[in-house]
Amino acid sequence: MTFMELCRILKHYLAWVIAVPVLCAIAGFAYGMLTSSTSYTATASIDGSTYYNSILGYAKSALDTSDYGTAESGYSINTSVSDKTQSVMVEVSGKDPDACVETVNRVIADVQSIAEQKLAYDSYDAGGGKHIIIPRLQVTKAQEASPVTVSKKNKYAAAGFGGGLVLIIIVLILVSSARGTISTSESLERKLGVRRFGPSPEALATDIKLACKGAETLHVVSTSKSIPVDTMRACIDAAAKNADDLPARTYIEYLGDRPSGALEVEKSQNVILAVRPWKTTVPTLEETVRQLDIAQASIVGLFEV
Repeated sequence: MTFMELCRILKHYLAWVIAVPVLCAIAGFAYGMLTSSTSYTATASIDGSTYYNSILGYAKSALDTSDYGTAESGYSINTSVSDKTQSVMVEVSGKDPDACVETVNRVIADVQSIAEQKLAYDSYDAGGGKHIIIPRLQVTKAQEASPVTVSKKNKYAAAGFGGGLVLIIIVLILVSSARGTISTSESLERKLGVRRFGPSPEALATDIKLACKGAETLHVVSTSKSIPVDTMRACIDAAAKNADDLPARTYIEYLGDRPSGALEVEKSQNVILAVRPWKTTVPTLEETVRQLDIAQASIVGLFEV
């Protein structure tokens, strides 16, 4: 299948090409809304502007967040050191706001303890007594957790639209291939290797006269159940208005439904096929040609109805 044939298929089934992705996008959007959830985040921090930021970095790296059991309970801990503000920030996210506040304050207290122990230094008084001085860091504890709504409806909608578009293209390609869809009369002309008459009534009359010169009878054969005799007759009659000397016409219904109809065109040397893109398919065309071969009839051209 060529790119142009694919474009014709998509254009022919444009309503489906639009409807399926849109419906999938709506379904994805609805799913995203149903699965939206609200979580809470509690934040606490230590201001280290008075001290070396590396000490806070050490305290952060020395902290083992797995000790708090948050992974098992569905909570997550995120610790970060800001070079700009020279501070450590701890965030705890989960579905229970009170548990988030409690956990983040426990974590920040442990960070504070680790950092202060690292910053501790010895001091001696006038009498030579030794004392350990532990600096106190400025800690901002969490008072409440902030709600955060997690929604992926737009992402699901986009995924639904893209998936629906790919799906409908694949389905149309498979269906068209299975049915042997032929999208243009030019494709039929190339497949049969015979001339395409028309397309205007004047050109159709001229082509018939040239192809059937001297013939007394012209056999017009349908290539699909969707092309009835009345439709073929209307096209040829319109062409006949532009020429007085067209041969007499005999119209033959689709031979695939009644193989015995091939007897009506037996050994005829002037058969033209009535075709209709999207209705004349590879199987119906091959069946028609097979029946005409059995009848030893010769196809001189085709025309589109």
